[in-house]
Order: sequence, then structure tokens, then C-alpha cells
Amino acid sequence: MLSASSKEKDIKTIKKNNKTDLSKIVAEKLAKRAQEKKITKVYFDRGIYKYHGRVKIFAETLRKNGMEF
Repeated sequence: MLSASSKEKDIKTIKKNNKTDLSKIVAEKLAKRAQEKKITKVYFDRGIYKYHGRVKIFAETLRKNGMEF
């Protein structure tokens, strides 16, 4: 099991003005950790959130970094 959060120290120190940019950074970090563990397929549950904005950027960034849903 892996996780990444915007509350982590190294991510928290990055000065980003909007949540969309922050979502992209968290997705890149999560994808990197998954690749280190040789995980390529994941289940993406967006819950009650619509597939746009931060959720869409997060998912697209994971895909760009080699994750399959």
C-alpha cells in the first residue's frame, strides 16, 4: 500500500498558489513511489467528486507517469 499527501514536508515547502498544481505534484510523487515498488495498475476511485479540475489533473498525471487504471 502506498500514499502521498500534500501535508508531507517536502511537498509542503513547495510554494504553489493553487490546488490544481498541488494535485499534480502529489500525483507525480505517488507515481514515483508506485514505480519503485513495481506497481503499474491501480484502482482509481474518485468517490463523489466529478471527473474534472483537480481530480482530472491528478488522474492524468498518474497516467502520464505510467499508471494504468
